[in-house]
Amino acid sequence: MDLDRSLLWALLVSREHHDRIVGAGILQADCDDPAARKAFGFIADHLKQHDSLPTAQAVTDLCGVVPEDPGVDPGYVLAEVVRRKLFRQVRDGLEEAGGALRTNDPERAVQRLQAIVEGATVTEAKPPTTIFSLGPAVLDMYERTVRGEVGLPFPWQGMTQMTQGMWPGTLTLFVARPGFGKSTVCVLIPLYVWQQTKKRVLIVSPEMDKVSLAERFYGFLARASLTGMMRGNLGSFEDQRLRQAVADLLNQDGLWIMDATDDITPRGIDAMIRAVKPDLVAVDSLYSLRTSGSRFDRTEAALDWLNTSNKKYGYAAVAFSQQNRTKELSGKLGGGARLGTIAFSDQMGMDAHAVFSLEQTEDDKLDRRMQFLPLKIRRGYSEGPVVVHWDFACCNFDEIVKDKGDAYEDSSFKPGPAPTADTAGDQETLPF
Repeated sequence: MDLDRSLLWALLVSREHHDRIVGAGILQADCDDPAARKAFGFIADHLKQHDSLPTAQAVTDLCGVVPEDPGVDPGYVLAEVVRRKLFRQVRDGLEEAGGALRTNDPERAVQRLQAIVEGATVTEAKPPTTIFSLGPAVLDMYERTVRGEVGLPFPWQGMTQMTQGMWPGTLTLFVARPGFGKSTVCVLIPLYVWQQTKKRVLIVSPEMDKVSLAERFYGFLARASLTGMMRGNLGSFEDQRLRQAVADLLNQDGLWIMDATDDITPRGIDAMIRAVKPDLVAVDSLYSLRTSGSRFDRTEAALDWLNTSNKKYGYAAVAFSQQNRTKELSGKLGGGARLGTIAFSDQMGMDAHAVFSLEQTEDDKLDRRMQFLPLKIRRGYSEGPVVVHWDFACCNFDEIVKDKGDAYEDSSFKPGPAPTADTAGDQETLPF
């Protein structure tokens, strides 16, 4: 089979097959025969000018090459052309990497090898989706909402009801000034989801090491003073609860951690996601993931990856980032900081499904409280900030009861014993 002439035949079989080939990234330059390259360009120009494909005879007369029917399905021809292109991309990339090694430039060689893995792929474009075909999905979502179904819950019922929970393919963003509690929230949410639903959770922490994260996890779970743990002077009851929690969970799984000692590039995290199949991924912080460029560029690249990955692998994402030092205030959604205060990225607020800012007045600090101010709610509604206790001495992060008549009631977050094999069956199963 002459692959170039078979490709020309496949381009001319129908408009559908032509669009599949072009959508797969096959270009005029991918033909070896100069006459075939000329014919490829002629077909494209004819389609653009006349909105129709030329005849095979016209291609032969004007370009001097005969499209050849190979006697196989056009999809097989496309697959073979894709394989040939991929072979050449890998071959050329390896040659460049070898040349870099010969000139004692291993960094350049590694970059070229990474480019092979990330860029030397050709995929066939999916057929276009009509909005009408999505009608049943709209009705399904509506009926689930009528039944009161929500996504993965937050530790605070007010936030869950405000947002309808964390659904697969969505991103919830928390922003705050440095040292304001983002890492605490990054542990509280996965702990609550794992404990209450037994869903699988992955925490990615470029900034905090695994043991420090685990220290917070067990402190919250056992309701032990983090200060007492760090100073080695827990009370006898807290000491006992901490040791019991560690012993009870030693052989459990379902909650995984990656830190800076792991491959926390988008490619490395995706590999871990494929391995553990999480329902929730928490990333603290987006701007610290290993991508290239300035901090702004790295944040944008990390955001693009996360928004693509959570839809591809079907998990809910929660991420954390910083606010600018200078706050801009807004009268919307209860006042306070606005989306323009998010640091390192102009895109983050637009792409997130929901955005919360951690806010704390001087009175809040004295009263050991934290406010989660909604800056954006794409699906759901806002009733102003969710106010919670923020007391590390006794690990109290309960939601503070609002005035009677509010749309929702308080739901205290009191971490206790993790579900066991005997009690896991009693947990409510979420709809996904």
